[in-house]
Amino acid sequence: MCVTCAENAKTYRERKREKELMAKLVEIVNDRNAIVEGLDEDRLREEEEDEQLPAVDDELR
Repeated sequence: MCVTCAENAKTYRERKREKELMAKLVEIVNDRNAIVEGLDEDRLREEEEDEQLPAVDDELR
């Protein structure tokens, strides 16, 4: 595969493979973004729970 070749110098097979690899890269980046987003949601939820903890503790006393 010729990464630095001009587009018109690439074979059909090279262009097809490049397109497949780019699609896979986009899929991986999207998966990573979903994971990071989920971790952020978990972190925010934990922060909210930590803020509510003193109030719950006071109610139990």
